[in-house]
Amino acid sequence: MVATGIDLSYVAAMLPGDTPPAAGQRLAQAMKSVEDSARMIRNVMMELRPMVLDDFGLAPALRWTVEEFGRRTMIPCRFTAGDPPRRFPREVETALFRISQEALTNIVKHAQATLVEVDFTHSGRRIRLAIADNGTGIPQGTGGPTKRGMGLVNMRERAAAVGGRFRVESEEGKGTRIIVEIEEGINGNQGSDRLR
Repeated sequence: MVATGIDLSYVAAMLPGDTPPAAGQRLAQAMKSVEDSARMIRNVMMELRPMVLDDFGLAPALRWTVEEFGRRTMIPCRFTAGDPPRRFPREVETALFRISQEALTNIVKHAQATLVEVDFTHSGRRIRLAIADNGTGIPQGTGGPTKRGMGLVNMRERAAAVGGRFRVESEEGKGTRIIVEIEEGINGNQGSDRLR
């Protein structure tokens, strides 16, 4: 994408003075499209697995995600994390990070919330991630939270894949809370992958 942008800039500089204005405008539009696409790709890459997750761990990555979410949506957000900071197995950090992304996406799509709270704690052998909003909640009579959409199903599966317990607490008109708990040594989080 960057190379294409450079080529288009080179072509624009070579246009003769008598080039029809419409041609120059189309070229400028093409350059802007390339620039916008490159920016979007960078954003997607950062959201899938940001460098802060690899470099600093889950708590800073969650804080970054929550702050970005608040900036983009203008929904007030609160983030709290337990001390001291710790690193966890890569698959656990990735699963919890993606669960947080999915939960925040669901909030934007469905909740009509005016406040979001994300709480990440670890104590002894247990990790706990809770994502809550004060929105509309999950309507009654929908057959349970797993039928609300693929978002909740995906979160449940991600949690299960790393030995986690996933639950949804919701009351119509009073918001929703998603809770994931993972305990050290459960379902493959052992040996070289033990929490450290």
